[in-house]
Amino acid sequence: LRGLGLRRIRQTVIRPDTPQVQGMIRKVGYLLEVGRP
Repeated sequence: LRGLGLRRIRQTVIRPDTPQVQGMIRKVGYLLEVGRP
């Protein structure tokens, strides 16, 4: 979660759609709500 820049509950961050970020999301996706702008 820190790698994605998340520190608090209900925090929103915007990250580029790269393979590295997608891999991090796959690992902890059950903790996140992911959307596309």
